[in-house]
Amino acid sequence: MKRIAVTEINQCSGCRMCEMICSFVHTGQFQPHKSFIKIYKIEDKGLDIPVIGKDCDLCEGEGYPQCVRYCPAVALRVVDTPPGEEHILDRIRIQSERRAIEIAKASSRRGGA
Repeated sequence: MKRIAVTEINQCSGCRMCEMICSFVHTGQFQPHKSFIKIYKIEDKGLDIPVIGKDCDLCEGEGYPQCVRYCPAVALRVVDTPPGEEHILDRIRIQSERRAIEIAKASSRRGGA
């Protein structure tokens, strides 16, 4: 099974091109809040953490995931998940998203965002 993976978390520049192109491909409009990928900004740590949602369809019908194609930082790539190991990536995705949200909330409470 193919999935999108973050190659290196420090590589993401936070430009949100992936959110923009994802929303455009799926809705015909630039509406990042409707994107299947979200960038969580952690200002005080200087991090931008891309989290790919479980509903990502790899831009089915486009031939290739457009977020990967248009990422200027080359922070995303398509990976093959061995059969039976999809649950591992799902668990990592969920943990990453929860952690990014926790860090972002803590950062904003301290005035870092």
